[in-house]
Amino acid sequence: MIPIPEKASLALRIGLFVIGIVVFGLSVVLSTHQMTGSIPYQTYLSATVGGAGSIISMLGLSSPFCHDTHIGIIMFLDLAVFVLYTVSATFLCVAMSKVRDCWATDMASQYSRATNAILSGGCVEGKKGPICPYTVDSNGLDLTSVRCQTARLDYGLQYLGCACALGVVTTVILLNALRRHIERQSSKMAALPKLVSASDESGVLCIYDDAASNTRVKHRSYARDVLDVFLPAGYPHTVTSDYTPYQIYDSLQAFSSTIAGLLSSRAVLQGFGVGDAASSATGAVLLTVLQESTGRLATILFAHKLGQAIEPECKYYRFLADIFNDSAMFLDVLSPALPGPAKVIALCMSGVLRALCGVSGMSAKASLSAHFARSGNLAELNAKDGSQETVISLLGMLVGSVFVRFVQGRLAVWLWTATLVSLHLWTNYQAVRSVQMRTLNKQRATMVITEFLRSGHVLRPDQVAAKERILHWRSPNIDYARRHPATGEITITDLLAYQHTQYVIINGIKGQRIYLKTGATTVDALEAWIAALNGPRSAVNEEFWRAMASAGWDLETGALETGPAVRIVVE
Repeated sequence: MIPIPEKASLALRIGLFVIGIVVFGLSVVLSTHQMTGSIPYQTYLSATVGGAGSIISMLGLSSPFCHDTHIGIIMFLDLAVFVLYTVSATFLCVAMSKVRDCWATDMASQYSRATNAILSGGCVEGKKGPICPYTVDSNGLDLTSVRCQTARLDYGLQYLGCACALGVVTTVILLNALRRHIERQSSKMAALPKLVSASDESGVLCIYDDAASNTRVKHRSYARDVLDVFLPAGYPHTVTSDYTPYQIYDSLQAFSSTIAGLLSSRAVLQGFGVGDAASSATGAVLLTVLQESTGRLATILFAHKLGQAIEPECKYYRFLADIFNDSAMFLDVLSPALPGPAKVIALCMSGVLRALCGVSGMSAKASLSAHFARSGNLAELNAKDGSQETVISLLGMLVGSVFVRFVQGRLAVWLWTATLVSLHLWTNYQAVRSVQMRTLNKQRATMVITEFLRSGHVLRPDQVAAKERILHWRSPNIDYARRHPATGEITITDLLAYQHTQYVIINGIKGQRIYLKTGATTVDALEAWIAALNGPRSAVNEEFWRAMASAGWDLETGALETGPAVRIVVE
């Protein structure tokens, strides 16, 4: 059975999530009633706290599956929610303290509501003082009464959120104390070998008693049931260790990208002439056709020229895809400020960049998914990844819809787009940095070989990932042949020198070129790279290959050739 403190913590977190959504909605309603002037900071703060509280409460649902360090972080966030709700509710309560009554019709009560910045709907300075024309509607109905009730409900719910957040922290402390007590009691009990439990990959646990004559089934917690909707079955045992940090950063970058995408979408619609009486629907359709056509042609060309390089360099192309996407967003945002011809060029370039992002990002993501899948669960992993992206996109659109409402003006849009794009690129960079690929491309092979020849130690994939460069790496002047050898390019001397190997290395004007023979394996290709890098007498032997396999490197999948695989036959 689920312990009482864990049930209480789960119920309180769900309550916090609901409170956060309601507070966010009430604050947005209050802000929409502000017809003129700036929105009061108390309303801004309430909306921000409500949104943050709902997001943190969702993160808190994962606390039963976190390590002690992560539980400490979540408890800190719960305390932060408590403080934020307290501060926000207090500010709002103080701002409303001079309002006598929400529904009273006497002159003093009406005046206290009409002069309140949160309830008035905005005032303008007149000759005899401030004039607040939005306190009544066209029928003479007092609008401040409903706003007053909304504001009081807002800070009342925020005080309730304070209590829930404090309750969450208390129950988590009690739950941890209970777990430690159970662990101490279990450690004191010495037991003979016995059948204890059995579980399946979905997390359902069957527990056997001491006599093995009776059993009870322990089901997963409700939080785990929710998380299993978005995580592969058997997580974390059915995925690699770098799956979790990658997905966390990938979700964060998708969240910021969604908000930036709403800003760019609005700019594109303005570029198409939405809201401009001089623009025509036919012109917008033709511009869309031109943008789509250029993008699809660019997709075909990119896939033809660089398609074979994406899998060996999947981390590079995954990050490059988001650079393409963010560049397209900038062009979209700039397009309304450009004249006619320049606007058409900018939107077409945006379509090209977005198309390149699609083919590069999806191809690289497929390679990364194959890397993460450990138990033949590639299809399920892709499906769950789609579910995660859907939820993050929905949250991004929820926040972005309010964000777009407040971000107006060309300069504000540019500045916020630059901020969101910077956050997007940073989180995406951290995501690809966290991936520990086990295949050996040119950069990883060079790092491993150089370290082995220097110290006799073979680096593990995680050690290489910590040093690996994503965007720029200065490769030695060595490459695998991408075209057939010209007549006389490979001499008799070259053939004799490499008579007993599965490769031939020649020295050209642009550096060394490796020609693999028919039947060459991935290990042969790696041997050729080592020979070109450090000479044919490099100190690699069977011990080196065993050390490579023990370190976790995949010696079966080729990732060194990034172009057409040319093979020669020597007789």
